[in-house]
Amino acid sequence: MCKLCKNVMLRDNGSVTIFAVVVLSSLLLFFAVLIDYARIAAMESMTENAARSAVRSVLSAYDEGLYEGYGLFGRGGTEGGEIFAGVMEGNRGTDAISDKNAFRILSTRVESTELLPSSMLGEHAVFAREVLEEEKYKAPVDLTLEVISKFVPLASSLKSSTNEVRTLEQLRKLYEEREALLEQALKEQRLAAELSSDSLLLAAVGIKEGSRSAADLEAGFPEYAKLAARLSEVSAALLELSDQLHAEEAISQAKQADDGEATDENSDMASIKHKIQELQLQSQAISAEMAAFEHELLLFSQKVREEINQLEQSHNERLAEANRKLEGAEQLNSQMKRVLEQSEQAAAASYDSVNRQEVPGAQRFEASELDEASAKDWTEEGKRLLRETSWFQAYSNEINGQGTELSSFTNRMEKLLLAMNASLSKIRRERSYDGSIRSNIDEAKSSYGPYKMNYVNPASALQKREALLEDGIKDKLEEQEAQTRSLWKTAGKMLNGLSFAEDNDEYQALFHEVEKRYEQNLSFNRQIAVADEQARVEESGISPDNAHEAAEQSSSLTDSLFSGLSGMLEHSRNALYFGEYSASRFSYFEPQRMRSFYESGDPGEIAQAASFYNQEVEYVLYGFDHPLGNIMAAYSELFGVRLAIRTMEGLIESRSLGHPLLVLSAALIYGLEKTIEDMLSFAEKGEAPVSKYVKANLSYADYLRLFMLMHGGADSKRLSRMIAVIEQENQVTLSTVPAGVTGQAAVSIKLWFLPGIMKQLERFDLLKGKVTGGRYEATTTIGSSY
Repeated sequence: MCKLCKNVMLRDNGSVTIFAVVVLSSLLLFFAVLIDYARIAAMESMTENAARSAVRSVLSAYDEGLYEGYGLFGRGGTEGGEIFAGVMEGNRGTDAISDKNAFRILSTRVESTELLPSSMLGEHAVFAREVLEEEKYKAPVDLTLEVISKFVPLASSLKSSTNEVRTLEQLRKLYEEREALLEQALKEQRLAAELSSDSLLLAAVGIKEGSRSAADLEAGFPEYAKLAARLSEVSAALLELSDQLHAEEAISQAKQADDGEATDENSDMASIKHKIQELQLQSQAISAEMAAFEHELLLFSQKVREEINQLEQSHNERLAEANRKLEGAEQLNSQMKRVLEQSEQAAAASYDSVNRQEVPGAQRFEASELDEASAKDWTEEGKRLLRETSWFQAYSNEINGQGTELSSFTNRMEKLLLAMNASLSKIRRERSYDGSIRSNIDEAKSSYGPYKMNYVNPASALQKREALLEDGIKDKLEEQEAQTRSLWKTAGKMLNGLSFAEDNDEYQALFHEVEKRYEQNLSFNRQIAVADEQARVEESGISPDNAHEAAEQSSSLTDSLFSGLSGMLEHSRNALYFGEYSASRFSYFEPQRMRSFYESGDPGEIAQAASFYNQEVEYVLYGFDHPLGNIMAAYSELFGVRLAIRTMEGLIESRSLGHPLLVLSAALIYGLEKTIEDMLSFAEKGEAPVSKYVKANLSYADYLRLFMLMHGGADSKRLSRMIAVIEQENQVTLSTVPAGVTGQAAVSIKLWFLPGIMKQLERFDLLKGKVTGGRYEATTTIGSSY
């Protein structure tokens, strides 16, 4: 190797420079990758912000009709995809700068955009959220709490009165059933007594009672007593004739022995023989008469014994039925006791919950007079309807005693038959009659006397029992019941008169259209829409057959109302918000429209005014697809609530009547009269007093708010009806109106250094996007809703 080469090869000058080049090259590579990575991170952040801004811009275009009319936000206006793409294009970094000489550190490009709806306003959860947000900020609570505050003073009294009405109505039904059974038991006793008075046994012993006589037996015991005496005489005569016959035969035989032979010419012998023949004929006649008497007596005895058996059997059957009726009445009496015992536990706790509430900011209504009047214990009065166990035991003993007294008479009749047979035997043996039949007849008559006095005429025992059954109020109750029926007839015309109106085809078609929207929304929310009309009728208020059922149902209606008030005041207020939303955003049927119907009874004008657009709140509440169905349901519930309150007043006003059924009946009359006045007041003024004891008025619209609380406002069917109302008013389908959107944008940036290394980083999942053709592309997805 030449010296020059060796010097060059072995020199160590410049080693630092080479090392520096190696190090700097590594640093340059690192910083190049770092710069591109930083640009990628900046691009992703910028894209996310741009997408979020674009989504907000899309949501800023809302349906003004839905917002202004119902406070709901739903997409509308400019097409959302166009807005989204425009905002993304305007926020793509330095490429958007028009100055060509500017330094573009982030040169991005929007590759693609897509906008998808993420939730629909027709979804129950979305719709409910927007309604609750709307009502929360508008704070409708004050007005509703002022309405509720008017019911707070009534809570305690209504708790007592509704429980009292419900309990007394149950007692009244059981009382009427019990008294009917007792009357039937008494009737069975009378029928049993009639059996005895119409029995042939009385005619047989010569007692003139009932419609039958001894002729039905061909003869009676007195006649047979006379025949027995006659038979005794005939028997004695027969004995005398027999003796004469034997004497004449002896004379004849003696003469024949003296004369040696009998001749027909012997006049004495002929006379004797003739006399013997006459005696024989008389003896045969008397024997035939005795045989006939014995035969008649046998038949008579059989008839009497059959009559005894038949009377005892029929009489016992009647008394057994009377005992069964009495046992049924005693069971009902026990049920009445249980009803009274359970009455206190049956009172709904929701009344106490409302009564304890202090309503902030609301006027306080006092009702001290009401509290004092309702504090009286009515259960003690209710006990007056009960009968003691000893009463039923005494009555049972009386029924059994009636059977015992009849048995005394029939036993005497049996003894009379035996006496008659014994007399006949004695006549046969001794040819004499001692008159025992007559004495036994007198004893039989005497044995019937107590039965007759107690159960036939004058029937003192039955009259006494009838007096014990009569509590002295039946006539008064019947008078009150007639008045109640008259008032209920008037109320029935008010409640059911609209059902006779002719259908309006145009309105009916409109309701069918709304019903179709309702069913479509239920289906959209994946709910099973089963058209169970019976279940919806049960929700529609009261439809009783009489005033007593109306009073009982109105008590249950008031329980439901206070349950809703209690739940709102103590727990969730969602029902309140939905009710207030419906009442403030939807139309309701003005009560003044009912005035002409109440005055004339003609429902024609109501039918013409019953457009869907005039009763949206009622439709949301009840959901009938008939123009008059929802109005009738609302007014039925209104009538029921007013009847409960007015009946409570009537119970207080009628306490002086004493007897609980008279109090109940009078309270119902008062309640019906005042409720009819209230309904007329709604038709004239649109409002009526809350109560005689609370000096405040409530309007028909206020009651609709309360009914919303009572029924609850957030179940799927009611939400679908609210949505159907909005859709019908605006001719939109909320299930196609987006209440939220999801934007997706694909944005790319040109890589400045080493795309290959970035590709390797992608393979190790260190990048969110992908590297293609020297560009890094990432997709950003942003969602938002109103």
